[in-house]
Amino acid sequence: MTIELFIQLLTQLSTTQWQSIAEGANINLVDDRELVINMENPNSIVEQKDIPATQLSDVQAYVIENAGELLQQYYTSHPLSQACFNQQVNALFTDFGIDKFIANGHQAAELTLFVEGSEVIAENADSPRHPYGVYFTANENNKASFSNQAMNWLDSGEAYETYLGMNVCRYNC
Repeated sequence: MTIELFIQLLTQLSTTQWQSIAEGANINLVDDRELVINMENPNSIVEQKDIPATQLSDVQAYVIENAGELLQQYYTSHPLSQACFNQQVNALFTDFGIDKFIANGHQAAELTLFVEGSEVIAENADSPRHPYGVYFTANENNKASFSNQAMNWLDSGEAYETYLGMNVCRYNC
């Protein structure tokens, strides 16, 4: 979720929803796409106990003014959802070409994937962290099928599982 979308969704919350937040409800993120208001959830992006206000207008102002920091804090301890990860990786495949994210036995992938906050980014070989990113490793010499294999890797959830595995301490330690 981008800061712009987060603020847009916050401004679309009803007065009744803001009143619920002022009375103790949390703002929860669902699939990095929508907000729901309820009492407890492991995906709370904003917990009422962390808001230094209880009046409806003060609660609303605080959350919207601090949206960027709240979003950054959330993604420090919560991974992207698989749907959001896949959507962003698909966009990068389209923008740069899927072949740039494929390594085979003879050469490394030209680009690797990293998640920064709520954004999946591509790093090139000039980056010192390039070797540590997520990429697809082809297991055949049939170059024509590499793109299909890479899409299957993404669609099957294997790319997402690799991302989670590489960040296990970040989210679970």
